[in-house]
Amino acid sequence: MTVPVALAIAMFALESPPGGLKPPVPPDGFDTGLTAEFAQEMAGSASEPRAGSESDRILGELVEARFSGLQGVEVAEQRFSGGGEDLRNVIAVLPGNSERQVALLAGRDVAKGSGASTSIAATAALVELATVFSGSTHQKTLVFVSTDGASIGALGAQRFAADYSDAEKLDAIVVLSDPAAAELRQPLVVPWGTTPRSTAFQLQQTAADLVTRETAIASGNEGPVSELGRLVFPAGFGEQAPLVGSGIDAVRITSTGERPSLSSEPLDEETLSGIGRGTLALLLALDAEDRQLEHGPTSYIGVAGNLLPGWTLALLALSLLIPTAVVASVSLSAAASEPRQALAAVVYPLRRWTLPPLIALVFLYFFSLVGLIPDLAFPFVPGTVSPGVGGWIGISLVALIWAGSWFLLSRRRRPRLVSADPATAPAGALTLAVCSVLLLWPVNPYLALCLAFAPLAWVFAASPKRESRRSRIAFVLLGLLPLGAALIELAGRLGWGLDLGWSLVYMVADRQIGLFPVLVILSTLSAGIAISSLPAVHVSAEREPEDLPDNPYA
Repeated sequence: MTVPVALAIAMFALESPPGGLKPPVPPDGFDTGLTAEFAQEMAGSASEPRAGSESDRILGELVEARFSGLQGVEVAEQRFSGGGEDLRNVIAVLPGNSERQVALLAGRDVAKGSGASTSIAATAALVELATVFSGSTHQKTLVFVSTDGASIGALGAQRFAADYSDAEKLDAIVVLSDPAAAELRQPLVVPWGTTPRSTAFQLQQTAADLVTRETAIASGNEGPVSELGRLVFPAGFGEQAPLVGSGIDAVRITSTGERPSLSSEPLDEETLSGIGRGTLALLLALDAEDRQLEHGPTSYIGVAGNLLPGWTLALLALSLLIPTAVVASVSLSAAASEPRQALAAVVYPLRRWTLPPLIALVFLYFFSLVGLIPDLAFPFVPGTVSPGVGGWIGISLVALIWAGSWFLLSRRRRPRLVSADPATAPAGALTLAVCSVLLLWPVNPYLALCLAFAPLAWVFAASPKRESRRSRIAFVLLGLLPLGAALIELAGRLGWGLDLGWSLVYMVADRQIGLFPVLVILSTLSAGIAISSLPAVHVSAEREPEDLPDNPYA
């Protein structure tokens, strides 16, 4: 009964999305030729600008010189350290008629590649856009930032947001990256962050509309299932990601899709023109809007042209968990003769299946802390860091520790508290699963929603009437399908092959996938394994009563 109520509430909670903004004038001021010329000048002076390198320093000086030559500009800098390097943001502020502000960011360093069509092209476009506004009247104060450390955890963007004195006056931040690829790849507008918080929908919609118009290519929209996956495992890449995650409304405009490009291809002027004009149109629209951007729900997904608030998904997760919790508690109470026996049934899967990977996880954190396994600040650029000999050794040791812990704990004599009792084992495993997901719900209700289907399906798998072990395993796997779909969606963002494995290791080691969600996933899987391992039930057919002769003595 709880699920239909939650679905009905969700239907009535749908919100109409706010419309996009329109620029007051066409974005004809963007000069592609001058932008390409400056990009070639920078590429000739400082190719392959790695964060903190001499090329990076030279680019920073070239940008500062161009900013200083603009009319009415105030030039500032932010110096900081990161990744063992001295880094520097260069900032140009163009005061407007109001105290409200809009910022445009472009990273000038690159993890791999020459940077010709990526960071150098973005830096040249940043300077050109600042030039366009320096000689014109605008309503809001416009802030142009050439960030450093974009390829190592978006450090420059994070430092700008943290240290900029007027950060509370920023209506939006637009990030420009990889603007000149020969072949455009969707999405051209990237709004996702590192937490389950969504960016302002009006900002996202305006950027999508204007970039689509100027490039003549759809910016790319995701379906509700993919959008839910981004709330389950929030892992946005690029400089907008930590900004959105910290509560700032930001989007990134790019020609190469969500993952930052590692290309060394030359700059493509046609693509640069479309992306540059789209970015200029967005800045013009944001500057002309005198009201605060309409955000929509704090977290949302799009459903049939409307916005479904995230809290309705959290309510749906709770509606799935409550009935399962009631069934599990009643079953455990009926099966256990005393509280100690019930506790043993819940603890056993934890000791048997959760403790070994937990021990291995502790060593993973330790190896990352001492540097044996690379410790990358998120958001990193997938595929840019080789694990090296130390990384392979570290992961091999973690795997051996996992296997060794499982072997030793499985052979060790179990005390009574953690022994398996066939009468209470199914209910104990089911109770463990539902309690784990309930504990996760306040932390990440969207991941809890994915996991909530597991104990719901496992009610049938743990039934004492379930005779076949194969049918138990089938129900266990059925309950894990939503989690599997979310992991596949995450894998598509991270990249397949060895990149996927290492990216997941980095995300766990850097706590982007936090310790508590990892523990909940492990304990839930342990409950599923325990249910799958239950012995098959053989029910003998009942004997029909034989006809007995009448008692002659009756």
